[in-house]
Amino acid sequence: MKLLTTSQQLLVLLASFLVPAPTRGDDVNHVESIIEWIREKGGFFNPNIEIRRVDRADPTSRYGMFANGNLVHKEKLFEIPRKCLVTDSSDDFDEEEEEEEEDSALSCQTARNLIEEMRESDASARTPFVNYLLAEPWSHLPSSWSVEGKKTLGNMLKKYTKNPLPPHSFDMWIDHYWREVCEGSTDPFEENAALIVVQRSWDDVLIPVYDMLSHRNGKYLNTEDANVHHLTKPIKVRASRAIEAGEEIYTSYNMCKDCGNRHETYGTPQIFSDYGFVEQYPQRWILGPAVFDINEAEGGGLEVDADEYTPKNIEYMQGVQSGMKEAAEALKTVDIPKNEMASILLYNEALIKASTLFLEAALDPTLGDEL
Repeated sequence: MKLLTTSQQLLVLLASFLVPAPTRGDDVNHVESIIEWIREKGGFFNPNIEIRRVDRADPTSRYGMFANGNLVHKEKLFEIPRKCLVTDSSDDFDEEEEEEEEDSALSCQTARNLIEEMRESDASARTPFVNYLLAEPWSHLPSSWSVEGKKTLGNMLKKYTKNPLPPHSFDMWIDHYWREVCEGSTDPFEENAALIVVQRSWDDVLIPVYDMLSHRNGKYLNTEDANVHHLTKPIKVRASRAIEAGEEIYTSYNMCKDCGNRHETYGTPQIFSDYGFVEQYPQRWILGPAVFDINEAEGGGLEVDADEYTPKNIEYMQGVQSGMKEAAEALKTVDIPKNEMASILLYNEALIKASTLFLEAALDPTLGDEL
């Protein structure tokens, strides 16, 4: 197949394959239905924000939340009653099951509950949210890829460098957590529901509306939440700073206030594995002995902020750079589904870019004795 050479081309190719599953008509405005339902249940949705496709002309582009008016610091954006959530609560969930699944990264019972809700569809107590999920594209996480696609990504991460590159367990969500730990079925519908929980939940909780916020860190992050894990209080999301009209509203998957120490172990590779995309800048990389961020510089371009530069991590990143360049050449002859190849090429390109920027910064002669 022809090798695409730019991130923009790769994103266009990837998006072209993420079409909605044929379970709901595209003429239904699921966003309006969800917002009306949230308000009917006693929730709140700020009139100065809107949820829409990022590309208004493309019904397959992702949803995003945008300010259509200026929002002040601490202004409430939305409030979701707990009765609207999909959680792990179950009358049949006994202590033996809880202990067995305690160490699962996937909330098995939340996945089971979501499957039940999605099968009930219009009979569900959460019909607007469920119908929105049914109309969305099926999961494109690496864990859901073809056998050859997963093999190709695994080869790229293991074959071309001295030590395997992250993400190390990208293929475990279905094969291990869902089928083995949760004892889930091989029904594609149920596997997709399990991956919805992986992508959209806050631990064991699915939160309508909040799950439509996209991830981005740095100056773009502009929200904070409260009560996500409270047993009775509604989830409240506020502006963490002033937000101007037209800005997209973002959350963070690793730099939020209640993310704990996740930023120390969870970055661009893990987001690729668990959410299916290469995050926009700023990026957080934890690659062997090299830990660094790539930020947008004030004057334009990109800059690296590393914990330290040492002979060890410089050698490691040189191996990443050369290995991923070699892998890029090898990928030209691989025949796998095009959407899977587009994702692999995007991640390969991100690894080459990250290693190149790290090495340029590390070998900057102005650093002097810092090495």
